Amino acid sequence: MAPGLPALAQAGVPGYSFELWWGILAPAGVPRETVNVLNTEINRILATAEMKAFLANEGAEPARLKPPRGVCRPPARGNS
Repeated sequence: MAPGLPALAQAGVPGYSFELWWGILAPAGVPRETVNVLNTEINRILATAEMKAFLANEGAEPARLKPPRGVCRPPARGNS
């Protein structure tokens, strides 16, 4: 993706890894029915050949999930 740019391990950062997290969030109080409709449509789109190809080009693997029953927060930022 970046010709001539060394991998992190070659640049003296061995063992480095990262994960990219994409998500769709809604404000608190969105009706459950609306969340369910959004979830159904988003999962339908993720299953299309066009979206699969786009995500594969990005090096991403979709995780089609059901909405949580409670509060959902993105993963914590920083070192873990």
